[in-house]
Amino acid sequence: MLALFFLAGSASAAIDPVLKRTGVGLTERGYLLSLDDMVIYDFDFPEGMTIRPRIEVAPASSLRVQATLDTGWSLIVDDSCDDAVIEFEMLHLNDASGWLTITPCPGKLDIDTPFLLTMNYDATLQELEPNGTYDTAMWLDGNPYSGRIFMDYEGTIAPADDIDRYQFDGHTGQVFRATMTARNSNVQPWLTLLGRNNYVVHSTTCGSNAGACLDVVLPDYGPYQVYARSTANQGGYQLSFDFGPDMADEPNDNPDYLSHPGVDGRHFAAIDPVGDVDHYTFCQYPYEVTRISLGLPSGIGLAHAAVAVLDENTEVVAEDVLTADHSSFDFAFPSGCYSLRISDADNGTGDPDAIYYWPRVERIGLYVSSDVDGLGGRYAYKQGDLLYLEIDHTGTRFWSLVFDASDMGITQDVTAAEFLPNGTLLLTLGGMQTVAGLGKVTASDIIRFVPNSYGLGGFTSGVFQWYLDGSDVGLTTAGEKIDAISLSSTDPDDFDLVVSLSGAGSVPRTGGGTVTVRDEDQIRLENAVYGAASAGTWAMHLDGSTVPGLAAEDVRGATLTQAPSGLGVRGGALLLMENAFVVDGVSGDNRDVLMAWQGFAPSALDVLGLAADNLGDRKLDAITVGPVLSD
Repeated sequence: MLALFFLAGSASAAIDPVLKRTGVGLTERGYLLSLDDMVIYDFDFPEGMTIRPRIEVAPASSLRVQATLDTGWSLIVDDSCDDAVIEFEMLHLNDASGWLTITPCPGKLDIDTPFLLTMNYDATLQELEPNGTYDTAMWLDGNPYSGRIFMDYEGTIAPADDIDRYQFDGHTGQVFRATMTARNSNVQPWLTLLGRNNYVVHSTTCGSNAGACLDVVLPDYGPYQVYARSTANQGGYQLSFDFGPDMADEPNDNPDYLSHPGVDGRHFAAIDPVGDVDHYTFCQYPYEVTRISLGLPSGIGLAHAAVAVLDENTEVVAEDVLTADHSSFDFAFPSGCYSLRISDADNGTGDPDAIYYWPRVERIGLYVSSDVDGLGGRYAYKQGDLLYLEIDHTGTRFWSLVFDASDMGITQDVTAAEFLPNGTLLLTLGGMQTVAGLGKVTASDIIRFVPNSYGLGGFTSGVFQWYLDGSDVGLTTAGEKIDAISLSSTDPDDFDLVVSLSGAGSVPRTGGGTVTVRDEDQIRLENAVYGAASAGTWAMHLDGSTVPGLAAEDVRGATLTQAPSGLGVRGGALLLMENAFVVDGVSGDNRDVLMAWQGFAPSALDVLGLAADNLGDRKLDAITVGPVLSD
């Protein structure tokens, strides 16, 4: 049920900004970070489906893109570079995959403006001739749409003795239904289901009955074919197939993870009928943050899916309601295997009355930096590096690079880090350093690293840009060095910069006056202008003195994992502390990661526990999540 799945101990995990997987009906957000950058989307769609990919950028942006749609059998290129919208139309003539490649137009780049790709499609598939023989039968599931639970075709019987064939691989206990009706014709429908060696499993006339003509439980594993014909007349027909749940596996509303399917990749499923509940299995490995997302296909997907994570005792440990505008949530909790429960939050009262979804589970960190050299002791990692922890098949922990400071000439400690939604990386350095392309950078500044394609990891490459000149926004004293960077929201279109300072300070307040800041506080930059000529004013984001025990601490790292959807609504946050701490009854030290609910109100922080205990063998001083790790 997921698009990317990671096994413990995979030493080949990397951050891959180029190749992504998508599905028909889904909308994807992407960014292009250089003029030679590209994003390639890999997708499957069944034989006979017409897809209509649409790529859109904001008309006011300088960004314009060009695209190539390739299915191996046909190729369409749009390189006009004049329009903010590119639309393709292609009928899938074979049982295979497709690729959509998106690149920036020459001289038309904006790294902070996304493009939106929507894989529009026609829900009704088209019968493709010839399909009248055993070898030319159209595949109903096959490779490209394994797991698809329903298919509707439009076809034609011509001449009157024509036979159209459709094939699929079935297995014992699977429910299979098919309905054939006349479409603007006098066709008299007849369906036959054949199994291995062409034995007749079932044969029936459909007449004018709109119900399922074939409604059988498949007796064997192996190939099956459906013959569609007319007992009289020729003309058009509508043919619907429904691959129901396995009799042996249903109901999969059992929360016992041993009794329901695990994550299997390209899974398209439904919550139907009313009251249906789907469960899947996935495993959470130590020191990871996991993102669960549901693609809700436009036009057929109900907008409110209730998603919950259950532990081995069927207790809910994380839950959310996902919609087209809020399609994912992130979490970090103890390693182990869990049940993912998906249901209809509206219980069938929406329109339409079913949820169709494409779920994913992805790993998005943790990414951390240490306060001193030598994190892990296995390699000569520096305090300027950004790393993530992996575990091999023997249970041995080892660190892998996300950002190699030495590759980019960084010699100072990276004291704060945060990935932006477009995949660029914000950094603050612990001391003054001359940075290539920027000049002198201080501990009150924030610089942005823009990676090249495949520029993150053990071979780091890219360029630096100014993001925030601290002196432009009132960060001028020794105590006003930045030691934590976060964002106010994970909404990629609406967020403010949030920082914590190394000591006490006073910064310009939004609306006039000043904000007094201490090292346990977080402040939020409003009305911001980013770049070498920065501007903005500050508001208190977290008043640490209002949280029991936090007033005595120094927040040294912070990142938001789950977006608050509005004022007064809390999101998930991960925090690092300068020293050993006891905050709201939870104790730890500077190698531990504190997990909390955090909102916009300055006092809104509720500590949940430790997201990671003894994450490293050195003091940690920077933390962030994202982008997605792939194997």
